[in-house]
Amino acid sequence: MLYLQVMKGIFTLFFSLSLFFCLAKDGGNSFAQQVKEASEDSVKVRLLFDWDDKIYLQNSALDIQLNTQVIDICRRQLARKNIRKKEELFYASSLARALNNKGLALSEKNRLDESLIMLHESYEIARKYKIKLTESHATNNIGTIYRSLKEYKKAIRFYEKSFAIFKDSAAAPETFNNIGLCYSDLGEKDKAMRYFELSLKFSNSPDHQLNKANTLLNLADLYFEKKDHGNAMHYFSQALETNEKIDNPHGVSYSYCRISNLLRREKKYAEALLAARKGYSIAKKNDLLYNLQETSRSLYNIHKEQKHLDSALYYYELYNTYVDQYTKQTNREELLRKQFYYEYQNKEELAAARHKKQLEVASEKNKRQRIVLISVLVFFLGMLIFVFFVVKSYRRTKKMNQIIEMQKKEVEHKNREILDSISYAKRIQTAILPPDSYFKSKFKQSFILYMPKDIVAGDFYWLEERGGQILFAVADCTGHGVPGAMVSVVCHNALNRCIREFNLTKPNEILNKTREIIIHEFEKSREEVKDGMDISLCCLDLVSMKITWAGANNPLCIIRNKELIEFKGDKQPIGNYSFSKSFSLHEFQLQKDDVIYLFSDGYIDQFGGTSPVNGKKFKSRRLKTLLSAIAELDTAEQKTILEDEFHQWKGSLDQVDDICIIGIKI
Repeated sequence: MLYLQVMKGIFTLFFSLSLFFCLAKDGGNSFAQQVKEASEDSVKVRLLFDWDDKIYLQNSALDIQLNTQVIDICRRQLARKNIRKKEELFYASSLARALNNKGLALSEKNRLDESLIMLHESYEIARKYKIKLTESHATNNIGTIYRSLKEYKKAIRFYEKSFAIFKDSAAAPETFNNIGLCYSDLGEKDKAMRYFELSLKFSNSPDHQLNKANTLLNLADLYFEKKDHGNAMHYFSQALETNEKIDNPHGVSYSYCRISNLLRREKKYAEALLAARKGYSIAKKNDLLYNLQETSRSLYNIHKEQKHLDSALYYYELYNTYVDQYTKQTNREELLRKQFYYEYQNKEELAAARHKKQLEVASEKNKRQRIVLISVLVFFLGMLIFVFFVVKSYRRTKKMNQIIEMQKKEVEHKNREILDSISYAKRIQTAILPPDSYFKSKFKQSFILYMPKDIVAGDFYWLEERGGQILFAVADCTGHGVPGAMVSVVCHNALNRCIREFNLTKPNEILNKTREIIIHEFEKSREEVKDGMDISLCCLDLVSMKITWAGANNPLCIIRNKELIEFKGDKQPIGNYSFSKSFSLHEFQLQKDDVIYLFSDGYIDQFGGTSPVNGKKFKSRRLKTLLSAIAELDTAEQKTILEDEFHQWKGSLDQVDDICIIGIKI
């Protein structure tokens, strides 16, 4: 399904190369002249929309500029006091359409905060004036933004709402396809297939051939995952034919790649090689980075299975080159999404500061007016001084009570805003953690006990697979709450770079490189930053069942036949440290029923027990004894026991730190 997530952007780029210069040079100048010469705003609006319809796929910057002009014209006209009902409806409809267009263009530039503001305003205007088509488009686009943020259930709600608003077969194919993609990403393959089939049913018109090709590929991928080769080949072949008809080189290249993978699975190597070469040739000709990555991987796998080692090595190196290029591109896009929350928060803080300043100015103005009024009253009403002070005292008390009540409401509102912001940060932090389902797919008998002290945490767990080796870790970053979470993002990114950018797999080399990256990142600050992390990092070879391990302060524990084997980490953190040295590498041959435990220090540092005042720490020895006692149980039971023991030990005391424990039974 990754194909469709990059397909739209790639297709837009290819199409723009063939049309943009012609439109921008000739049509653009023609439209600009007509807009300049138009005497009425309504004519300008129509011309700007006609111009935008021709260039929006090729020039997003001009798309934003044209719709901004429409927005300015419509707002100016709607502000008129004597506007007629027919004019009001025209400008309101145009304003909603332009806001939707601009919001969509901004989302493609990852300016998601501005995009959501535009789309929600478009939706409210369209709903007010009962403009069903624009209302449907705005909700559909909001759903697409939530899908890009991996909030699939929320995205599905907006897609379904979009279709319910405007039940039009013209909008159905793309909406059904989008819903299918969401269910596929959620792992609900049967629901995904039903929606893909609905999308295909409505994709017979010429305007929907691209959606038809995409849907055919989605269905083929689902059958491929189910190992239903007959149906998979049927839909792959139809997708290839449709993409060739609409002259879509991206879809043609990808279809050949997927057909090659299917033929290779059936050991039809000659046909698979021919299909892969066709896909690679088209991708190379059109500079399609994602397709180059996938087709070179197919060629590598075919040659490897046929024992053509020189050719396999050549395509493997080519594949890694394209992977690096594509990873850098997608990492930049993901970072922009993560920055969305922080940028939005900063804008809220600036708005609050401006509002506070306005209140101070208004308060100062009111104060001066009261002084003048009091002076005049004192001068002219000297005989009523006593009455005046009584009235003044009463009014002041009432005013202060109102101010206190207003300040109380404002504080409550700000607290809700802060809590909402931190809760949104939790969703972002959760997005970088490997899902439980993904962890379970690698280790069936495993558990993750993850208990942040606050809403967000400095602790995190990490999992990556590279060429038959699974790397996993538990890390404890400096601090907890929001500061700890921010450090965890830096450390998590450093670990990913070690694997994806520097291709490291030995735990000690990864820790050495991670320390180097983190120190380099924090050296950019004008102030001295000594934050970092403690970590326990394992690499499991799935063939030899040998585990290699390195640790910074945190240990590795392995239980074998109720006997605990402990590897202690080096006494140094990942970060700026006066006596830094290279991390040690440990190796251990695993056996069936061995149980591996990684943990941070949050569990053992928790105060509790029977002490009547502040309690005492749980301590490492008590935890190791507990792990030895429960190691033979099912991992789900182990997690439950650890949770119950923690809460019983903590009692009514507060949790002191983030907690993260991973258990894996071999």
